[in-house]
Amino acid sequence: MQWAVARMIVISRVIEMSLLFFVIFGFGVFIVCYFGFCWWGFGCWREICSLTELTGINRGDCERDLKRELILIFKHINNFKDKKKQAYMGYAYNGLIPPAILLDNPRVDRDEFIRLLNDTHSCWHKEYRDNEGWSSYPGGHEDERYHGGIRGLAQILGLIPSKRFQEFCEPRIDENGLSILPPDSYPDEEGNGYHVWVHEKNELGKVEEYKDVSWEKLKPGDLWVDVQIGNPIGIVREILNEKVPEEKRVDVEGDEERVFWEYRAKIQPLKRVFRKEDFKTEKKLWRSWPQFHPEFVYDFMQERGCFSVPYSISRVSGFFWKMQEGKYSLDEKTFDNIHANLYDGTFGYGDLILTAEAVKHQAWKLLSYKGGQHLGRFLSDFPDSKKRYQRSLWDSHTSLWAKKKGMIVSDFLRLRLELRS
Repeated sequence: MQWAVARMIVISRVIEMSLLFFVIFGFGVFIVCYFGFCWWGFGCWREICSLTELTGINRGDCERDLKRELILIFKHINNFKDKKKQAYMGYAYNGLIPPAILLDNPRVDRDEFIRLLNDTHSCWHKEYRDNEGWSSYPGGHEDERYHGGIRGLAQILGLIPSKRFQEFCEPRIDENGLSILPPDSYPDEEGNGYHVWVHEKNELGKVEEYKDVSWEKLKPGDLWVDVQIGNPIGIVREILNEKVPEEKRVDVEGDEERVFWEYRAKIQPLKRVFRKEDFKTEKKLWRSWPQFHPEFVYDFMQERGCFSVPYSISRVSGFFWKMQEGKYSLDEKTFDNIHANLYDGTFGYGDLILTAEAVKHQAWKLLSYKGGQHLGRFLSDFPDSKKRYQRSLWDSHTSLWAKKKGMIVSDFLRLRLELRS
């Protein structure tokens, strides 16, 4: 009996201690979660306040639905942060140098545009240290098109080939009805000038019997070009045997496998005779072959286009230029096609403004690899750039919000006045 009582006492003490432990543990978890939530909320409020201060929205008016929505827009923009964890919405990017030049230098002629591009520098492979100057530049590893003269400008503008160059590239037909390929120019692989290959003539050999395959169905008179190694390119004179391919099969990735015809045919071999011309400099090449001069190759009468920057086509696809009376400017429709800032892999208005400011102050450090980490210091060192940057955030986000809501101009102006009050 005494053992039973003692056992009951021990069990009750264990239950009491367990309940006390769970109560204390639960209370501790509650305290941690409570203070954690408060700290998170305080951090969010600080971020909202810093963003409202950055964009000019009064902190005391954040309760309005309009301003709350604008702040949500700001919070979901991809941010680049400096070492002090201050949020900045935007990024100076070397791919935006051409449109940034036209933004600050409207109606520039071609020669001036080339000069302005050549005066810029951007180093995508170098990560600058904090103590390096804004205008320091180590050299190398930058976009050659910015320093490529008239050819570089044509490529940046994405100019289409001129009509006369397209006609020059049309093959001619010789007496046998075979194509004479147009001349082709290319730089030497070792950097020793330029070469031009000229297709002079076609030589036909003796008709012989060959066995080979073709991706396409052939008939007498066709030029057989997709031949195996060891067999010559030639003209089909007679088909002796043709094996029709099986039906197309589908591979494991869902793509149709290519099939081919098997032939035994009489072929007259074709030999294309070329002449190679060498030139030490591009000017000497143009003197002998003016058809390869950029002035001849590209249509500089093109009045509108989209900037084409290598490795950045998708990111700058919304930036357009126009040319009137030989003067280049940023096309106004750009502002209807871009975001406020970097969004979904494409650059926006804030990025354009920061790039323009970097070019204006020759801050090549900001256009370098991981240059965004120096943005806070840049805005501190150049107050005029900070003011313009803040204005770009205010203008872009409010205008996009008004556009989304379908506002007319008068309502939009009234909105901005209310937000500033």
